[in-house]
Amino acid sequence: MNDRILVKVSANESSISFQTVTKKRKSPHRFYILRSELERLRREGSVITYDLHSFARLRYDPDKGVLSIRFIWLSASDRGEFTGWEQTVRLPYDTLAEFAARSLVDGELKQWKALSLAERRTPKLVFCSKENLHAAVSNKIVRSKLVRCLRDHFDWLSTDEIRIFNDFLPYSFFFQAYRAGCPGICGGLILHDHQDLGRAYYCIQAEQLFELYQTCANRKQIETICLKFLRSLDATKVSVNGHLYFVPRHTMEQVVVFETFIEEVSRLNRNNTPLFANSFYLIDDAKQRDKMTEEFYLAVKKEIAQYQERADYFIRSGCSSPSTMERWVVKIQALEEKKRRYEDILRRELSGLDEEFESLRLLSQELSLRARGIRSRKAA
Repeated sequence: MNDRILVKVSANESSISFQTVTKKRKSPHRFYILRSELERLRREGSVITYDLHSFARLRYDPDKGVLSIRFIWLSASDRGEFTGWEQTVRLPYDTLAEFAARSLVDGELKQWKALSLAERRTPKLVFCSKENLHAAVSNKIVRSKLVRCLRDHFDWLSTDEIRIFNDFLPYSFFFQAYRAGCPGICGGLILHDHQDLGRAYYCIQAEQLFELYQTCANRKQIETICLKFLRSLDATKVSVNGHLYFVPRHTMEQVVVFETFIEEVSRLNRNNTPLFANSFYLIDDAKQRDKMTEEFYLAVKKEIAQYQERADYFIRSGCSSPSTMERWVVKIQALEEKKRRYEDILRRELSGLDEEFESLRLLSQELSLRARGIRSRKAA
């Protein structure tokens, strides 16, 4: 409870302000959000806004009735340097909306305080049949094994509730998981070797695991989706350990979609391993543009090398698929377009890549000629 965040909300005629307080620190200033932005949030579900040097991303989940606000609190020093931290709070949306509406008609109602909602990490366990439960908790040995099994094996973040029923075997149960009111995986919670309680152990026997193989995406599929989406954002990978990308201003709004996707994947992850996607803003000045120019050179040179290797392989191996060669011609053209867009973003000519692009362009022309030749012969 000590790490909960206190949120102080104030209202005036045109805006709602937020200030956060924890045991260690409080926000550097009140964050003002226009009432019109809150109306847009209700319609669109997600909004990015800023106040002074700080930023906030608001996300409304109508199913849970929760408003999640991710603040990036920034403070500027006299030397023009920025420091700050990130903080996420979760508030009951209906209560906040009611306060905002009443504050317009009630002259004395101008402030509201609430603790950030704690995010539930485990599903609710509901024993719908009590006979086997009473028998299990009445036996000290069985009770210890049952509690340990429930603690270790039902930490399912994507499940809201697990309903547990009697099984015909002693001390054993049948369970059914539910999410958003809909039934999900079911199975048995079976005490094996119940004749010798000292050696007995609980084991979950699921009956619908095959359905997971049919409906779940694996890690490679998720990574492919992420890389394709980042490519659509004109993102450039930054040369540090991990997965850090620079996203230009003209696709910045789509970052919210990507973060929402990662949050949903994390919530549904069957391995219960949390996934995170965090974003922060860069100052658009000459120093940062110099740094991003270096990163763009490094990233694009790697892409060019990969494209050259593939194009050269198609030519040397005598590739007979015009569709494959045309697809790589389009990829090469898209890379050149990306270079032109980054010249506008970075406000300079990226002439250091001219030789590499010239070589790649020649390979692209060769692929295009081969593809047209194959299609002409097939049509003749």
